[in-house]
Amino acid sequence: MVVLARHTVLWDVRHNRPLTTGNQVLNPNTGVLEAVGPEGYTLGPPAIDFFVHNIRLPPVENCFRGSRSMLISTLNEVMAEIGMHLKDEEYSMMSINASQYSVVLLLMSERTEEDLGGLFRAMKTKFHDATYARSQAATANEA
Repeated sequence: MVVLARHTVLWDVRHNRPLTTGNQVLNPNTGVLEAVGPEGYTLGPPAIDFFVHNIRLPPVENCFRGSRSMLISTLNEVMAEIGMHLKDEEYSMMSINASQYSVVLLLMSERTEEDLGGLFRAMKTKFHDATYARSQAATANEA
C-alpha cells in the first residue's frame, strides 16, 4: 500500500491543489475547504502527465493522432521506456520535453490508432502493474 499510495494523489484541476479527506480542496483565495469543482480532478504529482502528439501530415486514415494520460511511474522509467520504443523503431521522435511531472512527446508515424495507441496503453499498464507489485511487496514486508 505504501508505494501505490505514494503515486495516487488526487489533484483538483481548478485550484491546482491536492484533494483533502472527503474529496475537498482548499480554495487558495478564501482559505475555505470546497467541494471539487466542475472541472474535476486528476492524478497529481508524483504521477506524470504524459502527452503524445503525432505530427505526421497529411494524416493517413485511422492514423494515431495523439493521447494524454497520467502515468503512475517515475520520470526515469518513462524516459527509459520511450528509449526502448526508439530502439525498437516504433516511431520517429521529433521532439521531447520532460520535467519531473510532465512529458510531452512529438512523434511522426503512419501507424494506426489501434497499433500505436495500444503501445502507449500497454506502457501505462506496465507502469501500473509494476507499482502495484512494489506496493504488494512493501505491504508483505510490513506484516
